[in-house]
Amino acid sequence: MIDWTRPHSADVDAHHNESHTADKHTDVARELFVGPNPSAVDHSFYEKYSVIKTVANSGTNVLFTFRIPDDFVSLTHIHVVVLEEPGESTVVWDFLCQYAANGEDRNTHSGSSAGNQTALTAGVITELDDKSGLFSSLAAGDYIGVRWKRDGASGSDTAGWVDCLGLLMEYTAEQ
Repeated sequence: MIDWTRPHSADVDAHHNESHTADKHTDVARELFVGPNPSAVDHSFYEKYSVIKTVANSGTNVLFTFRIPDDFVSLTHIHVVVLEEPGESTVVWDFLCQYAANGEDRNTHSGSSAGNQTALTAGVITELDDKSGLFSSLAAGDYIGVRWKRDGASGSDTAGWVDCLGLLMEYTAEQ
């Protein structure tokens, strides 16, 4: 907590006037959580959670659009966070993405990863981890569009309702 009543310290000034080099600072782990873009058709609530509902036997798209933070150095993990309602099951899902910096073509980096499968447990929040390398070229300041698609029509998808809470990006940040 900042104590605004204390006078400004000379030690603080000295620290800020120092060169901020690698010998003084190290990179840190950070997380960014982004809720799904609202959709009038699929937006719902599960208890107190605002979610996008995905249903069995259909392909439901959940969209995320955001900007990569300026302190971004490298991606550690990217997950879609879901909650399964009715019981034990397997969800089949795809990732599609596009990202680019200001002044670049919107498709500078794009790709997809299909047929991912993850076991779910009723009422348990689960992070679906992308291991495809789709996001390997992310850079600070990129604008990114991600489509997470539940492939409920797949014969391997045995889930009923799967609620999408958001996207969690874990990254290394410059300090």
